[in-house]
Amino acid sequence: MINSPFDQQKLRIKAAAISIILHIFLLSIKLIVGFLSNSLSIIALAADSGFDLIASFATYWGIIKISKPADLDHMYGHGKYEFLASVFQAVILFITAILIILDAIFRLIYGAEVLVNIYSFIIMIIGIVTNIFLNRYLLKISKKTNSLALEANSINSLSDILNYLIVFVGLFFILYLEMTILDAVLAVVISLFVFYGGLKLSNKAIGGLLDKVPREVKIERIKEISESIDEVLEAHSIRMRASGPFIFIDLHVIVSAAQSVQFSHFLTQRIENEIKKEFPSVTDVLIHIEPKKIMSSEIKNNIKRKILELEEVQRCHHIHFGSAEDRYFLDCHVIIDGMASLDYVHEITKKIEKNIKNEIKGKLNIENIDILVHAEPCDDFYRKDLIDDITQIVKNVSVVENCHNIKIRVEEKEILCSLHIIVKKDMNINEGHEISNMIEKIVETKLKEVSDEKPFNITIHLEPFEH
Repeated sequence: MINSPFDQQKLRIKAAAISIILHIFLLSIKLIVGFLSNSLSIIALAADSGFDLIASFATYWGIIKISKPADLDHMYGHGKYEFLASVFQAVILFITAILIILDAIFRLIYGAEVLVNIYSFIIMIIGIVTNIFLNRYLLKISKKTNSLALEANSINSLSDILNYLIVFVGLFFILYLEMTILDAVLAVVISLFVFYGGLKLSNKAIGGLLDKVPREVKIERIKEISESIDEVLEAHSIRMRASGPFIFIDLHVIVSAAQSVQFSHFLTQRIENEIKKEFPSVTDVLIHIEPKKIMSSEIKNNIKRKILELEEVQRCHHIHFGSAEDRYFLDCHVIIDGMASLDYVHEITKKIEKNIKNEIKGKLNIENIDILVHAEPCDDFYRKDLIDDITQIVKNVSVVENCHNIKIRVEEKEILCSLHIIVKKDMNINEGHEISNMIEKIVETKLKEVSDEKPFNITIHLEPFEH
């Protein structure tokens, strides 16, 4: 195909002009021979050439219109004028077929004399040769320039070739076998070919007006071209429509969230150039860039569990994963005993970073990542000395063998405290309930020494003592 839009338009105009000239030539000699021989089949061919001439003018008009640049009223250009010209050609073909059939029926009923001479055969030969040339030429230019109107003219020329061959054979039978009725029968056959050509052409033209997907560009191939570029992870939601010889495409591509806006812009240009390189008829490609969601909620929860596996970490919050340029980063906040030394906290954060890197490498296959762990001291309710005091007070209760796993958590409206208490296994449920109530009051009293701004919700889990 010719890449320059200007060169393509010049070829379209030249082809349309040649089509007009040849149809004028064919129409003239058909009319002369048809009326001299009184052959309906030749007159039918002349009528067909007359309508072909009108169609050629319509094609020329449509091609001139599509060369106009886009304006405020036609922001996508004037390409659909070619579809209108093709619809007009289809209507002409339908009218031609109907008129020929009506005349053929009249002759079958009332009869007519058919004169056959050497000129009849000469015009057939001239018509066949001329239309073979026109068909091949128009088909070649229509493929080069992606012109439906020129393709329509080539279809008409092909149907004309078949019509000429049928009439040629018919005239032979009329001349030697005197089967004059065959002239009308052949005219009906010709009209059926003309009608079929109009039906095929109208289907293409109306499909273009209704934004039917262009047949010359495959959605699967657009997806392959886009995804062949390494930085493109996926291409989807591909749409396209034609406006005459011009094709518009829009699609979504998914890229790494680490890519910059500038890189994404260059990437869209590269995708557009690759598509236009394979399909020169594509005029415009609109690409929507989507960042790939790298970290799912499941992976984030796994990272949180990895962090909380360390006994020194009491809580973890505000895990944030992101990217900038070609680097990834992860920030998180952990709550650690406020009395711990800086060296101690530093060692804990190093362990956390190691656990996170292993998790991300295994799940996301990302090795280059910057991890920032922000250590926060626990508030008064998380102090280690407070938990130690509660442990000692509860263990002083005579029936308590041991106390462990004390958790204190501050919520928006209350303070939650849970602890496990080991008692003798022969204690019944009533005794256990009384012990639990007593320990709740002891723990609540201790907690109130620190703060009484919120109510306390204390949960005690009794466990039987195992020797």
